[in-house]
Amino acid sequence: MKTLFLFLALPFAFLFAPENINYDSSESTMVKKIKVEVEIEFGRAKKNCRGFGICGIDISAGKKGVMKGFASRGTLVVENSQVIGIIFHRKSMNKKTAKKFFDSKAFVAEESFSKKFSYKGDSFIMNLKAGEYELEKTETGFNIGMPPS
Repeated sequence: MKTLFLFLALPFAFLFAPENINYDSSESTMVKKIKVEVEIEFGRAKKNCRGFGICGIDISAGKKGVMKGFASRGTLVVENSQVIGIIFHRKSMNKKTAKKFFDSKAFVAEESFSKKFSYKGDSFIMNLKAGEYELEKTETGFNIGMPPS
């Protein structure tokens, strides 16, 4: 009986050899993704918040309403401890802010902006390099993606 089993199974043994097993290591990697509500001040830090870019970001506690000056509420999209995108909420910004910073096809950062955050036990970093970022316009706001640094 054993001989018959080996005789029948032997032709299929190559299918189970280690070099023929496809293993996608990305499936075993856990991706931790969180969203954090923030308040964003636009401008350049080196120019006393004048110009284009992000001058400052603070974690907010779910505040509502239109912000004064060149500012907006938004959501940081964090993946594996790094900000990979920002969603700027249209309802939170005044018309001057929307026109100045979001009236073109790109979000412009005239200087780089970096900051480390801690939120509910998670630590993460944001690195926005100087440059232009493709702007996705939606009904509720404006989105930019940030390539990992």
